[in-house]
Amino acid sequence: MGRRKRTSRKNVQHVLPHINLSQEDISEPARIPTPPRIIIVEDHPDEVNDHTPLFTLEAPLSSEEEAADSGNESGTISRRTRKRKTNDNTEREDEIQKKTRYASTIGNMQHMQNQMFTIIQDVQKKVNEMYVDWKATGFGGSYVGNDAKWIDDTISQAIYTMTEKIKYPSDERLMQVCYDALLNANGEEFQNKIKNIGWKRFFHKNIRSLAQRFSRQARSNIVQRVKDAIHDEFTDLVKPKTENRQVTRKEERKFKDADITRECYVKLNRPIDSNNDPSYTYLNLIIDNVFPDSNTEKNSIAFGMAVALNYLDPSKGIKLVQSEVVERMNRFLEMMQVTDREEL
Repeated sequence: MGRRKRTSRKNVQHVLPHINLSQEDISEPARIPTPPRIIIVEDHPDEVNDHTPLFTLEAPLSSEEEAADSGNESGTISRRTRKRKTNDNTEREDEIQKKTRYASTIGNMQHMQNQMFTIIQDVQKKVNEMYVDWKATGFGGSYVGNDAKWIDDTISQAIYTMTEKIKYPSDERLMQVCYDALLNANGEEFQNKIKNIGWKRFFHKNIRSLAQRFSRQARSNIVQRVKDAIHDEFTDLVKPKTENRQVTRKEERKFKDADITRECYVKLNRPIDSNNDPSYTYLNLIIDNVFPDSNTEKNSIAFGMAVALNYLDPSKGIKLVQSEVVERMNRFLEMMQVTDREEL
């Protein structure tokens, strides 16, 4: 497995918790979900059930009944009477079914009427909210729209700073961080603008999606730097090809099943120079390349370690799963004696 000859220890050396990687850890293949099987069941309505008679025979008349019936028209009249009663019963059942269908139709119409009434109420509520927003922000439109640049800059800086200590913030954390940042940036003016409609509502309407996007971007930047550092160090490890910026299932399977991927995964925990420093591993070197600042938060160190391990781990998919990353992160944070943990 090739590696850059210029590999050398960085001046910045982050202290990483000890991990143990072995072939046993990757004995199970990657659990990549397979598309569901579609089972087509053929239906043959024309086939006759073996237990269903093709037709029904009336019970034959006894010899006495035949004798009595022969020469006497009363038997014929009796049959006609029974047939007439059967027709009357059928008509009565049809009438009952018609009434049932009519009642069902009336019930459905009433249900639709109730749904329409609920929709109208929702529309009215939204119109009232828009009117309140218009009164609060003025005829010029959204306050965020008028001052988007300074709000974007303020939120961006606040989220990127927060991401150094927390990678998967809750809505409550985002709301508090953004409120403090906007209040400090524009003080009394901004506070007066949001007090008419309330900060919580203003946040969910205008700020939440923006803050979440900046948080994802901050994580994505670190993930990409970790992957680049891995491929810079392990030059024989070929990056999986992408289509429309997405790794296909075939490429994911090819990358995860490759022997070189397993070798690199196990090699992360091996020393670069066992004679010089047996404790300085390839994972140490990768993390030091990703985070050259000696003051990097331990949360970011744990995140970088989790990303590197999950990326090369044959039992994981290429796309990072939050629960898997957080599980590894919290284990590393505990080993580094960091009290603040990530939440799922």
